[in-house]
Amino acid sequence: MIVYLNGQWLPQDQAMIPIEDRGFMFADGVYEVVRFYNHHPIAMDDHLHRMQTSLDRVRIQYPDDLPPLDVISRKLLEHNDTPDASVYWQVTRGVAPRKHKFPPAETTRPTVLAVAYPQHAFDAAAPVTPLKAITRPEIRWAYCAIKSISLLPNVLDAQAAVDAGCDEAILVREDGIVTEATARSVIITEGKTLLTHPLDGRILDSITRRIAIQLAQEAGYIVREDYFSVDRLRSAEEILAVGTTTEIASIIELDSKPVSHGKPGPIAVDLFERFKQHVAKTCNVK
Repeated sequence: MIVYLNGQWLPQDQAMIPIEDRGFMFADGVYEVVRFYNHHPIAMDDHLHRMQTSLDRVRIQYPDDLPPLDVISRKLLEHNDTPDASVYWQVTRGVAPRKHKFPPAETTRPTVLAVAYPQHAFDAAAPVTPLKAITRPEIRWAYCAIKSISLLPNVLDAQAAVDAGCDEAILVREDGIVTEATARSVIITEGKTLLTHPLDGRILDSITRRIAIQLAQEAGYIVREDYFSVDRLRSAEEILAVGTTTEIASIIELDSKPVSHGKPGPIAVDLFERFKQHVAKTCNVK
């Protein structure tokens, strides 16, 4: 695999980062993931904007002399002969002696990494992916709108889900409000109404969530961005989990109890069909 690191195209095993990189020492950096289908990205402009927003919020300046991340991404696919991929971008504050405060920006160059991970090709006949989930206490920091590489709470909860024989953990605040999952946004259904946590900074502004909301509204569903409790989560007719690599999936079991009779429900099936049509049109795939 060829990766991009600080202006160089390198075999993965030759891409080296100094031990004092602040991403390694402090998780002082941000990231983004873009899905490509047959060389075509989904919502590239939105991903670029969200990446820039994260960089601005943590006060990291992307190097002016490097190509834009969308250009790097397309060349990565060419270098790896990978038309279908999830491209991971990571930008850290760079290499500096280990001190908590920011190092001088004029002498510290950010580290820029991009990796293309192969993904399945578009399949118009693909069914909705069924997932099993558990609930876990929300232990993440208060700035989840920043796509930070500091993901230890997510890692711990994701492993708790695996230990329970599940695929995902849905996070619940101390006051009983559901936020999102470790790597996916959560949408519940009550009749023809879809409900998802509002963008108050405590969840990621998921781009696939945006697409799902738009598709649902175009289909005539009512979409509400509002707080909902874990009790409403457990009584929901359907629970959808959406994300860049997940697309639109269906939670069919929560805390060892079936959801939607233990199979993807009609709204999940409908929205996934609409999502596939959106991908086919946007990315010119069949």
